[in-house]
Amino acid sequence: MTVLSICRLPHDHVLRQKAKKVSSIDTSLQHLIDNMIETMQSANGVGLAAPQIGKSLRIIVLQMPDEEPQVIINPEIVKRSGEQEVTEGCLRTYIVSMFNCRYSYSKAKGYALV
Repeated sequence: MTVLSICRLPHDHVLRQKAKKVSSIDTSLQHLIDNMIETMQSANGVGLAAPQIGKSLRIIVLQMPDEEPQVIINPEIVKRSGEQEVTEGCLRTYIVSMFNCRYSYSKAKGYALV
């Protein structure tokens, strides 16, 4: 597996474009996903989207501490509610952590790879 370069704002325009839906899953896509997981783990992140590594595809990888990585293809948020203030980091900026307002509950759908 390979650790990929993470795109940084404001220089990488792929971060501001709507990502394309994934239409099929093949070995090259699985290889990309494996590299995304390796990149996220090596950056000590808990999530990484394909546009963050320069690929305009709707793929996210997630990994909470002490859990296995999860992959969601073509994710869509279908429900969200509440608000909470959180401090979080961001792999695509040079800021180590920042204060944000996020939904306290969100539900997504997509194709999960296990």
